[in-house]
Amino acid sequence: MPNYILKMQRKYKIFSIFIDLYEFLFLFSKAKNPRKALASKIPNKNLRVLDVCFGTGNGSIPIAETKNIIIGIDLSLDMLAVAKKKISKLGVQNVFIHQMDAANMGFQHKKFDVVTVSFGFHDMDYNLMITVLEEIYRVLKKDGRLYIVDYEKEGGFIKQTVFSIYLKISYPQRVQKFLKYQKDLLTKAYT
Repeated sequence: MPNYILKMQRKYKIFSIFIDLYEFLFLFSKAKNPRKALASKIPNKNLRVLDVCFGTGNGSIPIAETKNIIIGIDLSLDMLAVAKKKISKLGVQNVFIHQMDAANMGFQHKKFDVVTVSFGFHDMDYNLMITVLEEIYRVLKKDGRLYIVDYEKEGGFIKQTVFSIYLKISYPQRVQKFLKYQKDLLTKAYT
């Protein structure tokens, strides 16, 4: 088993306990919640949707209010256990979850209409992120769509300060690099 898998499993064993509290504190506003915005982008058309880095299901549960079939994958059994409880409590019937490495998915080529990644790439080093993107491309249909939601620096002084402290406590230096990749990409896209 690759080293990063063990590290992520250990980390998310602890995070699974309070990740939904973080979601509540930082993403409580429906108008500003990127997960809700993502869910609104996915048509209600019996699509096969893959949610990579599924976590506790916060990205897919809003999508489940459609006719679509959602397959969620994550490395952390602890995060998936939280998700399973939510799915059961809500009576969701069209979400199926699996423990799986996104860098080596056990799916056929060109199987999914839509792939989503919510708050997953910031946890990967650059090479792993590229490997996961290649694997996503492999399982995504030719005319399929990829949607990515992840951290960005935004908000007022207090929100940025709390967010910075949270990142320093909970994430390695590569998150700062990830935010720089994002800034560099946005700068190139809009100049």
